[in-house]
Amino acid sequence: MLLIARLNRAVACFALPLMYGIVKSPPLRYLQLLQTNISSHGHLNGNVVTLTIAQNCSALKHFICFTIPDEEAEKHLSSLLQMLPPNTIESFTVIRGVIVGPHVLKALDKHSGSLKLLVLSQLGARALGALNELQKCNALESLCLDASRAGPDFDFVRSDTAVYGQCVEWLQNCAQMTHLSLSFFPGGTQLLKDSLTGPKLRLKSLALVSVEANAPWYSELHHQAKLEYLNVEVPQLEFQELGPATGRCQGLAAGISRCPELKELGTEEYLSVADISMISEGALKLEKISFSGSLVHDAHIMPLANLPRLKEVYVTGDSAFTASGILKFFKKMEETPDHDHLGFEFGAVFQQGTSIGQRDYKRLRKAATQAFDGNVDIQFIDSDGEDYYFQDN
Repeated sequence: MLLIARLNRAVACFALPLMYGIVKSPPLRYLQLLQTNISSHGHLNGNVVTLTIAQNCSALKHFICFTIPDEEAEKHLSSLLQMLPPNTIESFTVIRGVIVGPHVLKALDKHSGSLKLLVLSQLGARALGALNELQKCNALESLCLDASRAGPDFDFVRSDTAVYGQCVEWLQNCAQMTHLSLSFFPGGTQLLKDSLTGPKLRLKSLALVSVEANAPWYSELHHQAKLEYLNVEVPQLEFQELGPATGRCQGLAAGISRCPELKELGTEEYLSVADISMISEGALKLEKISFSGSLVHDAHIMPLANLPRLKEVYVTGDSAFTASGILKFFKKMEETPDHDHLGFEFGAVFQQGTSIGQRDYKRLRKAATQAFDGNVDIQFIDSDGEDYYFQDN
């Protein structure tokens, strides 16, 4: 058994001392389990351990679990949650542990009135099928769901329409929620499309990571008028097959343009010049933008110069910028004196080496420093596909 706790920000092994009366623990509020091997097959009975913790940790509010090795450990973990007084846990985080079944989800229902932060990693198909067990957790402020263990063939939307409908209703009624993240979540875009329309849901941060782009969720972004942060990472396969020609990127750009409070945007989508122009005209508070593309060039960044608070542009796709084009972009940014670009940074990771030489690169860095006390950081690609940097002398 390995059971480690953080006690008043100090790491201490406390389960055995508590069980045998060696020490008295002050009220424990933060608990970290490095490994939940509280198994009855080991030297200690798991039920005794969970009971001991529950009896001595009634003030426990914040729970972090790093690994859950098997379903038996998951059951002991759920027993611990159920033994604690109702509505005491405020944050529950599983870092790497696989959640196979419904046990932990059912146990969290006992803390539905207090739970504000919930992070669940590697949810399995059975766990997803019981996600509606969380439907009373309407006090949540931040929710992160990783379903990377559900399997490619699991269809969350259609596997049980009643469960799916309850999950949509649950998210729609989370009036306190400001952050939502879905990773490797089957049917995640459909879940977003149906949930974002909820009159009570008002997100400030939304992340969609490696979720299949099979539903136009972005068409409902305008319901989230308070959104400040948006991160969209589509799977590589979808990225290559669908591309910008399907209208997905145009739809995403249109949705983003209707988010007037957006400050930070990160996406791997292939945004066109027209897409970026649309975003720049609607999301006027945008400060940071990261996007991809095929041979992104000078015309892509020029619309961004109209953003009054722009502080960072980062291009993750193949680019063919010219020194003159970037300098023109800088000059346009400087033309409006009431704009604030202090500390502006420009970056590109796959820049064609033939477009900008070492002398040009130095000019760009100097211009960014003089104009904004900023920086330019470009990684170049040669004709053989090898990357290189220019070193400052």
